[in-house]
Amino acid sequence: MARISWKEKKKNKEVLEEIGLKHTELLKTVKTRQLACYGHIRRHQSLQKSIMEGKINGKRQRVRRRKSWLGNIEETMTRRINECCEVALDREEWRRTIASNLWQETEQREGRNAKMIAKAAQYALEMLATYISNQDTGILFSSCFSCGCHGKN
Repeated sequence: MARISWKEKKKNKEVLEEIGLKHTELLKTVKTRQLACYGHIRRHQSLQKSIMEGKINGKRQRVRRRKSWLGNIEETMTRRINECCEVALDREEWRRTIASNLWQETEQREGRNAKMIAKAAQYALEMLATYISNQDTGILFSSCFSCGCHGKN
């Protein structure tokens, strides 16, 4: 996209700022394309569909379970994979489901961010009130630290 070589060793955040994208927008685009690809594969009889649905016989090693592609689909859609399979067969319904699900996810994320911002603002107001009330005594921010030794004159 921006023709930035990996040899430049730029951080992801810098690259995203350079091309004018937010991290959440990029994730949303990736998830949308992943879900669209899943729906496409699910609707057609193909080798990819057989591989996607296939199970391997035998015993599994006793290690941490890897995240699977279908597991990511379930997690993104917040539905069981069987339900996703049924919905994906109808192209228009699948598109509506993807759009509504990602919209809800974005709303939830923004709600969490708003709560964090409100909490930080509340803390800042408390600190300001402490500063104003302690200004007469010459003790600055003595109540903001657990030990009470910081900020004293």
